[in-house]
Amino acid sequence: MNIDDLVNDLTPIKGGFNDLSKFDFPGVYIIYDENDEIVYIGSAYTRNISERLKQYISKSKSGNTLANDICKLDFKVEKTDAISDEQREKALKKIREFKILAIRHNDLEYNLIQQYKPKYNLNGKTATKK
Repeated sequence: MNIDDLVNDLTPIKGGFNDLSKFDFPGVYIIYDENDEIVYIGSAYTRNISERLKQYISKSKSGNTLANDICKLDFKVEKTDAISDEQREKALKKIREFKILAIRHNDLEYNLIQQYKPKYNLNGKTATKK
């Protein structure tokens, strides 16, 4: 089963970090790189997806798990407090170039992470079903 099969009946919304207003609803989001590789799967059920995605392009050192995970993997940084401002800026630039597909759904995140094991879902690979 591929993502298209999973989301076919769910009317996914596609876009990028340049226009987050279209993701003003709760659900699941899938982040792709320039090669259409799934790099992150997340959810926002207690708030809108757009609010969660804004955190990923924030310069804040806390709460930006995606930027931290990119720095850990791409720059071989072991601890979050060891991430330099330059590394964080490079991670934020990379994030801004990613593409997003978002879906209104409640239990899709767990299934997608288990199936695709995206490289930046470091904590999500052991996620439990909600």
